[in-house]
Amino acid sequence: MGYELGVSRRRKQQERRRRVVLFIVYVALLGAIGAYGYFEGQDEAGRQVEAIYAQVSALEKENEELRQQTEEAVSQHGAALLEARTWRSRYEKDLPTGARLELLELLTQRLEDGVSPARLTEVLKLAEEKRNCDADPSAKRFVVSTPIYDAGPAGAVAFDDGAVVIAATGEPAKNEAGQPEGWFDPREAVTVTFTWRGGDATTVNGVLPLHHAQVVGNREFRFSITSSRRAFASVSLETCAYP
Repeated sequence: MGYELGVSRRRKQQERRRRVVLFIVYVALLGAIGAYGYFEGQDEAGRQVEAIYAQVSALEKENEELRQQTEEAVSQHGAALLEARTWRSRYEKDLPTGARLELLELLTQRLEDGVSPARLTEVLKLAEEKRNCDADPSAKRFVVSTPIYDAGPAGAVAFDDGAVVIAATGEPAKNEAGQPEGWFDPREAVTVTFTWRGGDATTVNGVLPLHHAQVVGNREFRFSITSSRRAFASVSLETCAYP
């Protein structure tokens, strides 16, 4: 019996030692696993950090390229805008407007009418701001005809020994009852006809006063037509050397 107790005690001691050894091995194994996981995690974290740095570097490079492209685009846009403004300024400067345009159109029309460039050049060279005109313009009155009243001989006047005959027609005035009178209404438009020796005629339409100028030969005839007393219009003529 004493032998069995000794054997049992040794077995218990061996079992305790085995458990202690197993515990130590287990702890060591856990430590090894933890250490491996830690260092492996460190390596993985390092790789992730390196990847992030690489991405940041790539993004910074891409951002720099985009910035340079933007600056180039802005510079090109500014240059194009400046060029467009330059061309617009040159266009507006070279394009005739106002009096220059009217003069160009007149010159073009005269050339199309058959006047030689040499003649137009000569006229332009002789043109001056100071005009050589009659010192005492002449003036005459005449009756303005209407659709219901023909003034006959009293409805026309002649100037320059019959070189030009002037007549006019207008709308009849109306009384308070709305009935037409025998004279023209100066508030309405009239049509003035200038008939030149040889049969050429020119008309001017509008509310009085009206002004008209026409060149015949080496003289310019300048007319002013105004309303006079009832039924009458007054026309004055000033002649000037041309050009």
